[in-house]
Amino acid sequence: MVDTLVDEKNNSRVITAEMPGMSKEDIKVNVSNNLIVLHGEKGNKKYDTEIPVKTELEDSSAKALYTYGNLELTIKLKGPLKSMGGR
Repeated sequence: MVDTLVDEKNNSRVITAEMPGMSKEDIKVNVSNNLIVLHGEKGNKKYDTEIPVKTELEDSSAKALYTYGNLELTIKLKGPLKSMGGR
């Protein structure tokens, strides 16, 4: 499990994940239409999480920055967020 914070800024989804003890080479990010998968493994430390999203993402726009144990992933949205309610 990975502690994550998901935010939306400037028509982009921004995910911040705490993954201490990793180097950037130990972290794998997979972005598909409605799912972001984060995986990190180094020695006996292992992090895995899946983050569903309510809109399509421009997977080719993904940019990641890893500093001081925190991964920040920014991905542009293809369209507006889908409603969470049934109205």
